[in-house]
Amino acid sequence: MRSRFARASAVFTAALVACIAGGIAAPQAASAAVRAAGAPPSSMASLGDSITRGFDACGWYRDCTAESWSTGDDAAINSHYLRILAVNPAIGGHNLNDARTGARASDLAGQAQTAPVSTSSTSPSRWGRTTPARRRSRL
Repeated sequence: MRSRFARASAVFTAALVACIAGGIAAPQAASAAVRAAGAPPSSMASLGDSITRGFDACGWYRDCTAESWSTGDDAAINSHYLRILAVNPAIGGHNLNDARTGARASDLAGQAQTAPVSTSSTSPSRWGRTTPARRRSRL
């Protein structure tokens, strides 16, 4: 009968091999998923609360949108914006953080109604503020 140490070693080795094999296959699976999802966006707007605003990330009691997990441009954070920028440079500068510190879930509909609507132009100056009627007309 095997000792506990031998069994634990065998389980650990099997888990390590599985992790290494999974790590090798993961980039290929991710690439396939990106291709299947279509072209990455050329603009983005984030909604939410203080977490999305990066509150307290670079000083006490203040927003720090550069360090937002969503739209931040601080390389140390590796935000969604920076990941998209790496594969689609057209998104550069088109990362609006429309979240509000202290917002509640009930505030999301209002944030969504005021988020910019991207037009065919890639210029942020061409983004228009939307109204509920304008949003419905685009659906």
